[in-house]
Amino acid sequence: SGDRISVNLRYMLARDSRWTWVSAQLSGDWRKQTFVTGIPVRYAEQVFNESGLIGTTADAPILGLAIYVPEKYLAVTETRNGYHTIILKPDENGYLEYGFAGYWELEHWQKVVAQGELDIPMPRTYYMDRYNEAGWILMRPPRINSMEKFETCLKKDLTWIKDRQPKIKLISEKAVTYTELLPPEAVKINRKKSYNEALNLMINRLRLFAEEGFSKKGEEKFWVTSKPDGKPSYVKPNRSWGDGYWVSMLWDAYHVSGDSKFKEWALKSNRLMLGGERMHSHVTGLNYWNASVRTYRETKDKIWRDSALKSADVFLEIAHPTTGFVPGYPVSRWKNPDDPYDERAGFYIDAMICIPVLWWAYQETGDKKYLDLANRHTMATAENLVEKDGSVFQLCWFHPKTGEVLGKGTTQGYAGNTRWSRGHSWVMDGFPDAYKATQKKEYLDVFRRSAFWMIDNLPHDFVPWYDYDDQAVVYRHRDTSAGAVCAFGLMRMADLETDPANAKRFKETAVNIVDALIDGYLTPVGSDDVRPQGMLSNQCYVKHNWGEQIWGSFNLMKALLWLRKNDIERE
Repeated sequence: SGDRISVNLRYMLARDSRWTWVSAQLSGDWRKQTFVTGIPVRYAEQVFNESGLIGTTADAPILGLAIYVPEKYLAVTETRNGYHTIILKPDENGYLEYGFAGYWELEHWQKVVAQGELDIPMPRTYYMDRYNEAGWILMRPPRINSMEKFETCLKKDLTWIKDRQPKIKLISEKAVTYTELLPPEAVKINRKKSYNEALNLMINRLRLFAEEGFSKKGEEKFWVTSKPDGKPSYVKPNRSWGDGYWVSMLWDAYHVSGDSKFKEWALKSNRLMLGGERMHSHVTGLNYWNASVRTYRETKDKIWRDSALKSADVFLEIAHPTTGFVPGYPVSRWKNPDDPYDERAGFYIDAMICIPVLWWAYQETGDKKYLDLANRHTMATAENLVEKDGSVFQLCWFHPKTGEVLGKGTTQGYAGNTRWSRGHSWVMDGFPDAYKATQKKEYLDVFRRSAFWMIDNLPHDFVPWYDYDDQAVVYRHRDTSAGAVCAFGLMRMADLETDPANAKRFKETAVNIVDALIDGYLTPVGSDDVRPQGMLSNQCYVKHNWGEQIWGSFNLMKALLWLRKNDIERE
């Protein structure tokens, strides 16, 4: 008729949005018009119909569509011309309301949400309080994969909608540029480094750490971390999970440089660790696997064999008898042994890099108790912490009496249940050793799934985000330590992989990661770089806390040694 009709739309916007709510104040000669809303008829659909409500599901994965009209605005419901339609009835003032929604079976499946963002209570994940992010979780709701579940969800949502008005929240009016968020050490990269040059830079930096850490007799300390400007921090022996890395790096530096001083420091460091083998923690296995086992292989001295076996025996003592987990701490060290969410409770993905001492103990002694525990723990890790798609959670909580797994989460990443990149890298590190020791195809399959997932989710420059689920892209911090660990793991599995195409992909990805690390993050990275030479920067411990860490430097050095061993150099 040419009459103008003004329509005011209000939208309910949030990460959990399904419903769009339309409020219309009609003008002009609206009584002569017909107002209709509807959803299309689909093949093999199921239909749910109540007064003022039409819902349909179809396809796989299921997509549910719905239209809801309050009774006062409802005229006629019918199906015609390929649509389920509702004819609307404006009130006497020309006002009408209705809502429409879409439900996907996998909606929210990978959505990270914060406490207060949804109008439902959310679980609080332990440890996140210290980052003021308690309650940030990765949503894993039940799938809406049947008509019954769809109906239940519809009715629940409509109860919510009737009691609340939709809202729009303005988040920010200012655009933030990526360059404003770069870390202060970011400078222009002037040239590529050769692998030998990179290795020598790291060895020279290690020498400085040893000279400073051993400068006072009787007060010897090991390097473990540095601030972003390169200022190092040291710890006394048996106070850190970097002790074994420290000893092994010194042995590697000795073999590359030929300088006997590195051998002297390696032996002295390992001697200072003697007596710490009995600490009840999975860290014990990591330290003595990289230190005492390594030194035993170098010297054949029985003292180091005994030291390493003592640390393997600790795992036999602290392993949970029902689950097969090797926990971070035994139940006896929890503050509240009856509380499965005690701050020391939990089984960590980190333990996978501590398990190799058990594979070695079995090979050394032939005693199956070590092999059985290593397999139990590795299978428990694969079943509970590695997702079907290959992504990884950091830990799970289990009931201290029954062994029942109560929940999964992450303590050092973006949020309570997100995929933290260094946690993922521990799968890349631990499963090559597991497969090499056992030749179990299950372990190779787990590695493949996780490796392919990681490769598919790497940024274009091959340096991982600190957490794969941080949705605010420009705020993401990189974690070069996760990249270094993954690179060395990919290299080791490339040597073991039975499928040549997979081996080639693992090797090429590993080389790309190493190239990115030594050019963009191993100092100096440009003519303006004033930091100490030979540090791998941007190793992220937790969000907003990055610098130089021993585990990343250890793995980058190992990756460079693998390239050296295979006579691979850059063109």
